[in-house]
Amino acid sequence: MALVAAEAFTDHHHWSQWLFWAPREAYLLATIVLACLTIFLEPAGPRRFWARLGPFALACLVLFHTIFIHWRWHNAVRPRPGNTELRVYHWNATEATDEALQDFLRSSDPFALRRGSPACIVIVNPPLRLDWPDIVRMLAADDIPMDRMPDHLRRGGRFIVLSGPVISQSGWTSLELRGITTDPGIIDDGAAVYITVDPGLGPTTIWGIDWPSDPHRTRAGFVGPSLQAIDDSAHVRYHPTAAGPLRREVSTGFPRPDIALGDFNTGRRSAAVSALLPGMIDVHDRVGVGPDYTWPRFMRLHGKDTVLTPFLSLDQAWVRPGTWRARAYRTHDLGAGTHLAQEIELTPDR
Repeated sequence: MALVAAEAFTDHHHWSQWLFWAPREAYLLATIVLACLTIFLEPAGPRRFWARLGPFALACLVLFHTIFIHWRWHNAVRPRPGNTELRVYHWNATEATDEALQDFLRSSDPFALRRGSPACIVIVNPPLRLDWPDIVRMLAADDIPMDRMPDHLRRGGRFIVLSGPVISQSGWTSLELRGITTDPGIIDDGAAVYITVDPGLGPTTIWGIDWPSDPHRTRAGFVGPSLQAIDDSAHVRYHPTAAGPLRREVSTGFPRPDIALGDFNTGRRSAAVSALLPGMIDVHDRVGVGPDYTWPRFMRLHGKDTVLTPFLSLDQAWVRPGTWRARAYRTHDLGAGTHLAQEIELTPDR
């Protein structure tokens, strides 16, 4: 019943989101334990077979749900459409250090930036002193001089966005969600960023979202304030003119997203995220294979960092049909931070 309620109500309500956040593997383990106890403890008699059948069938049903609905293993045999024309990455770099990542990003090239297809990277809570221009140059086929670096690198709030294709416009805003964190006295308002690029197939707008991790607030309650903050946001741009001076232009709101990635601090198939991004499709549901959990990489227990196997899918990627179509979804352990990074491969949805 708990699993049915979790899938039916997701994060609509405070009581249901706790059931929704529980790993599906925990429900599977509980049903397997129940089936085993019933098999071994049910006394002999004419009703023994039927008493055993119920828990066994329930365990099989939850196993089916976990493998095909949650892990999406059937996506492994689905053909991939088209060729990869754009790659987009997202990483919440919380707890990552400059020293741990500088050589790793430049030498190991974990995002395979030197591939032929254009790529964009959305990073939230980045380390402060990384040599971002060097990393940006890995995204482009040609060397990028420093005076053109703003066309490929944008900062906004807690975000930094790197792009091989030229960024034609961008903006960011605080979401004013006032989330209570585990750190005393620190309030997390949440944030959003967008960029518009043209990878050679027309303008594409990418959103990055970072919702607070406050467990006392329903994720459904984040949707309205987030959309309002995005609609009310103002963005100043300067354009060169024939006379020489720059022309100042102010716009409000974000363009409609074609691609959206972020740390939503809730699980996949969330009603709240679907309401925030209406009409968009969860990339993992379409092309992901396996759990692809992104948090936690490690947890600090009793003053020590304990490495863990991630068991929650807090980070998600979405795409709008009619613009792009997902070919692949992967997660990457970058060896630092509490989150794994996301990668999506996209082809035009013609």
